[in-house]
Amino acid sequence: MYRCILCEMVEGKVQCNKVYEDEDVFAYLDWNPWAPIHIVLFPKAHIGMQDKDNPDFSRLRQKLLDAVPQIVKMAGCEDDYQLYTEEGEEHSTQNAEHLHFHITGQKKD
Repeated sequence: MYRCILCEMVEGKVQCNKVYEDEDVFAYLDWNPWAPIHIVLFPKAHIGMQDKDNPDFSRLRQKLLDAVPQIVKMAGCEDDYQLYTEEGEEHSTQNAEHLHFHITGQKKD
C-alpha cells in the first residue's frame, strides 16, 4: 500500500509545524527550507498529478490558489514571495503523488 506522508500529516500521524488549515487546505513549514520562509500547501483530500482529468483536481487546485493570499499574509511575506506549482517541479523527488505547492519568501521588514 502507498504511504502518503501529506495525508498522514492531515490525520495527525506525522508531526509538522502547521501554519494554516481550513476545510480543504493544509499548510506547514517545510522541514528542509529553500528560503527563510518555505511553506508547503496541499489539499486535505488525496489527489495526485495522475488525476488531472478528475473534476476534483481543478477544484482542489483552485482552493490552494485561493488560500495563498491568506497564507502569505500570515507568514509576513505577502510583498516578497514565490509560488511553485506542481508543473514547476522538474525533479519530483518529493511526494509527487499528492498535489502540492511551495511558497517561498522573505519576511518584510
